[in-house]
Amino acid sequence: MHAAARRTGAAGQRIGSGAVPVHRSQRAVRCRSTADAYTQSLLAAERDGDVLRVMEVVTEARVMKLELPPAALEAGIRTFAEGGQWQRAVDMLEALAAAGRRAELSTSEAVFRALAGGGQAERALALYEALEAGGGGVSGPVLNLVVRTCAAGGQLERALQLLEGMVLSSSDSEEEGVEAITFTAVAGECLKQGLGSKAEEVLDWRDYL
Repeated sequence: MHAAARRTGAAGQRIGSGAVPVHRSQRAVRCRSTADAYTQSLLAAERDGDVLRVMEVVTEARVMKLELPPAALEAGIRTFAEGGQWQRAVDMLEALAAAGRRAELSTSEAVFRALAGGGQAERALALYEALEAGGGGVSGPVLNLVVRTCAAGGQLERALQLLEGMVLSSSDSEEEGVEAITFTAVAGECLKQGLGSKAEEVLDWRDYL
């Protein structure tokens, strides 16, 4: 078990044959101290790209029922995503969203990049829809990733629907707009499937913006 947990795990301090009970305030301080130690471990593991260490720390924190801050959880999510553990990353991101917290852009992008790299179009679409349903939504760059992943992963119709929605609601904001590479990727998939007229339409959308 984590060193911080061992240091703070004693229920009380023994004096003679009796035990001095730990007051609630003392327990709270110890829990905070342990959570801080776990947080630092997760941040260090992310810097080192240590997927196994993240797995150990996250598991121990869950067993101890410690509530870790979003920054620590997101460090774990990114490490899992970048280390090939996309399923664990998705599970943690969904749990974060279910708790009413919107992940940082770097965290969401890491997860969706992992799904794209693994050809997980259906899972990427399901995660996107879950985040939308939860009210948190996703950023423009992440939605661009979702569209490209769907297009390349056999979900061309859904990619076209999402892309058209983005075009209709697009603004001058770079954050929320459609990236040029997204138009190109979708148009390319249309051509592969013999949908030349649809590919031209997609490129017309790009030129319109």
